[in-house]
Amino acid sequence: WGMLLTLPLVLPLLYFPERLIRLLFGSEYMPGAIVLAVLAVDVLFRVGMGPASATLKAIGRTKVDFITTTLTMLINAGLSYFLILELGIVGAAIGTLVSILLINTAQVLLVYRYTSILPYSLRYISGVIIILVVSLPLSLLINSFFGDILILIVDVPVAPFIFGVVLLIVEFLIVWFGGV
Repeated sequence: WGMLLTLPLVLPLLYFPERLIRLLFGSEYMPGAIVLAVLAVDVLFRVGMGPASATLKAIGRTKVDFITTTLTMLINAGLSYFLILELGIVGAAIGTLVSILLINTAQVLLVYRYTSILPYSLRYISGVIIILVVSLPLSLLINSFFGDILILIVDVPVAPFIFGVVLLIVEFLIVWFGGV
């Protein structure tokens, strides 16, 4: 359920990063928009993989959790170092995304190895995929209708918020009628 609740909050960061950066920090921070989008994907992976680290600790595999966390730190430092040289701050975000994806995947597989428990069901995965597939054309549609509209009193772009609300409604309908 964590992923389903996170999608309406994180997908606007992925689809409208420029508008949100401009709104929250000003135009001088616009180069950070791509970093925001990359880190939004990172958050989706973190939430989507579930609390695998906590599960490893709960089943008494603290050493395994320590080793995977340490390896992730080293991978993140190495990847970020080389990617920062090539891509700057975007490289740091990509390095973080890749290392977190690796640790979460490893920890989920280790939890499965030790307990035969997976944090997903086929219905859950199909529901998330449907929501993600619906979200892209929905964001494009909302952007085409509300893209340049602002709430003039506070100069706030409307599209990211309308997208979040509409996605929440669509997600609720998919979950309710799809049996996710």
